[in-house]
Amino acid sequence: MSTHSFRCYAYRKSEDRHIAYCLDLMLIGEGTTMQAAIADLEDAIDCHVVAAYRRGWDRDLIPRPARPGRWLEYYGLLILHTIKVLLGRFDDFTTFTFKEQVEGEKKLAYA
Repeated sequence: MSTHSFRCYAYRKSEDRHIAYCLDLMLIGEGTTMQAAIADLEDAIDCHVVAAYRRGWDRDLIPRPARPGRWLEYYGLLILHTIKVLLGRFDDFTTFTFKEQVEGEKKLAYA
């Protein structure tokens, strides 16, 4: 049984649109709420990992890191969120790690 941990983040793009992005697989989830976007991303990760293992492409497709620009966007959002929290203003941004076990149970851990 293989276990993988994928670094992800989610944020509010507009009033009724939330985005969740997996930095280790270049996958995205969308939803009207933060939880819906994360659930959509979880489904995408699950499908990607299962399909990669079934076809024997797991070494080529897991991990599949995001481009450097996406990492810069992540760190920019993280720094902006940290500054807002220090000023007492909380917004819709979260980071989390999605752990996927092939042929096992999956776990979602918030960082």
